[in-house]
Amino acid sequence: MATTTAKRTGDPTKVGTYADRDLIAHRVNGTVELRDEPASGKGRRYIIEAQLTSLAELKAIVADYTATADRIEGIPMKRTWF
Repeated sequence: MATTTAKRTGDPTKVGTYADRDLIAHRVNGTVELRDEPASGKGRRYIIEAQLTSLAELKAIVADYTATADRIEGIPMKRTWF
């Protein structure tokens, strides 16, 4: 008997915003990837974290990331601020 592994994938979901950027969580194969994307859909996208496994972890990273974005008045993943 052949066994198949079902892919647990969901729709991308906006979980945070700052300036004109959106933080998008996307479940793929049972784990969540968090991305920083331009709200306009045009421009550079950054993967903040991959393979998140809990909602608490996701919420903590979103809170820290948006606080950092506010503090530096820019994109934390751009790494031009330190």
